[in-house]
Amino acid sequence: MKIIRKILLISIIVILTQSCSHRIINHNFNVDCSNTQKEIVQRKQLFKNLSNKEIQRRQNISLPSISKLDDESVISIIYNALKNSPKDAEYILVDLRNYKAVDLINIIFSSESEFTLSPYLFTSKYSQGFFSMINFNQSSITILPPEVLKIFKPEKIFRPDLVDKEIIINASNSNSIFGNLKFAPNFKFSLIADNIKKPIRLDLREASNMQFNLNRKWIMPVYSLENSNTDLGKVTTAYIKYINNTNSKLYLQKFYKSQDKCYVDNNLRFNIIN
Repeated sequence: MKIIRKILLISIIVILTQSCSHRIINHNFNVDCSNTQKEIVQRKQLFKNLSNKEIQRRQNISLPSISKLDDESVISIIYNALKNSPKDAEYILVDLRNYKAVDLINIIFSSESEFTLSPYLFTSKYSQGFFSMINFNQSSITILPPEVLKIFKPEKIFRPDLVDKEIIINASNSNSIFGNLKFAPNFKFSLIADNIKKPIRLDLREASNMQFNLNRKWIMPVYSLENSNTDLGKVTTAYIKYINNTNSKLYLQKFYKSQDKCYVDNNLRFNIIN
């Protein structure tokens, strides 16, 4: 009974505090599609050209999702991007280009306050034990390893200037990318995955069932898949603004409670298999 009461208490706290910790933004979904190419190109140009030596090095590496923070992995690259972003940067650039494989399995991007973070760990998908979490709030960014694989100690980065900024993952020219990423309401995340050799197997979804049920969308300003194909991925509770589908075949197994707007090629829209 004590355990049941504890679970109920945690659930009530989360329900009450999440309404305060998340700013529910009423998006009008009116986007000027004439800016589609400009918005996509602008983000691509933020990433500097890699040297031939660095490209060759990456082409031999299958990049894991998680590692110690001083080793090479998706989590450690995100960690360094957060630490090294210029002050008040508009974008957080995560460079995953040209790797042999990019593993994006089990990463949650959340936006809980210091007060709501602890109960949120029990009610979000982090509670399953297999997810890493990167939490943004007004005082700091906290990086947590999975409960079942505490490969590094929790880290705090004191960068309040990066709250509400857009994360851009660029995995272009890699051989393959796969995995699943979860996002809090209103979190801004863009993906550039051009020229991926193998079909992309990637789920992009909400961070908790409560978020899905309340239809609290996360935001994808740019989804660029030029010269790439998807293989039954999922995109749920997302508001996707600008979609680069040039020379692409985009198959999605689930697209629940998502909304897509501006395509580079309107003749090649998502093929949704709900």
